[in-house]
Order: sequence, then C-alpha cells, then structure tokens
Amino acid sequence: MKYSENPSKFGEVLKEKSKQQVLQLIGHSNYHSEFDVWKYDLIKNIFFKREMILFFADNIVLDILITDYFLGSKIREYIH
Repeated sequence: MKYSENPSKFGEVLKEKSKQQVLQLIGHSNYHSEFDVWKYDLIKNIFFKREMILFFADNIVLDILITDYFLGSKIREYIH
C-alpha cells in the first residue's frame, strides 16, 4: 500500500480492521505497543509530513486521524 495515496481512500482501507490486519497492511507503527493508539509517519521529508494516528477499541480500528504538515504547520486534517 502506497502512503502517498489519497488519505481518504487510505483511511477507508484501514477502517474497522483488526490490529493484526493493520500490521499485515502497513507494518508496525512509530510507537508500537499493545495499547490502543498507534502513530505512523506516512510521508516525511524536509518540507512536508503526513502523519496518521489509529485509535483502536477492542482490537478494531475505531477512528483514524491523518494530518498534513508543511514546514511544521498543520495544513489539512482528515478524520475517518
């Protein structure tokens, strides 16, 4: 799965997946734990960063927050 895909489509793919399914699709998060919040840097370069946070409930993705930053400033937020 390409991280540069449309964030809305990316979020739809992950919605209601289990932790195991998420691991199979995109691997371990930046801070992977047994807790219910996982964070990923989807895109990161000198100017631009796209960050995704997955919120789990009972092992299933409950909510997804994807945020785009340009030079450290938030420019767009996608909530699924």
